[in-house]
Amino acid sequence: MPAPMANSMDDDWTRALERGEADKPQIEARSGPAYTETEVARLLGCSERDVRALVGTNGLIAYLPASGNRLYPAWQFSGASVCSWVHELIEKYGGNGWGLIDFLTVPRRRAGEVLSFAHLENLRSGRVAEVLEAAARSNPD
Repeated sequence: MPAPMANSMDDDWTRALERGEADKPQIEARSGPAYTETEVARLLGCSERDVRALVGTNGLIAYLPASGNRLYPAWQFSGASVCSWVHELIEKYGGNGWGLIDFLTVPRRRAGEVLSFAHLENLRSGRVAEVLEAAARSNPD
């Protein structure tokens, strides 16, 4: 008697999770520098508790690397403040930090051709609305 479909789906899910874990160093490298919670608190002039609260209210993008200490991509800050588009980006895409930085930093492709931009570059060049629209279309939640 053949194995139930659930086993096959479980195996597929396990392989996808393993691929995701294996891809994290590459995603983190594409994202670039990141701050610790202590550094963000110092930058914003608040407590680490306030930083965690901002993550909880979709005010900051954070991810948990293998080291176990939450990190905050540096590109979401402008001087001593959070970029104005961060909250709306999280609202449109979802709060999974790894998924969000992958979405923003993966090179875009069209008809098999690797293009020379990622959504993060569009944010940096002021094309925020374009990225927010793409985030809403891509929302994995």
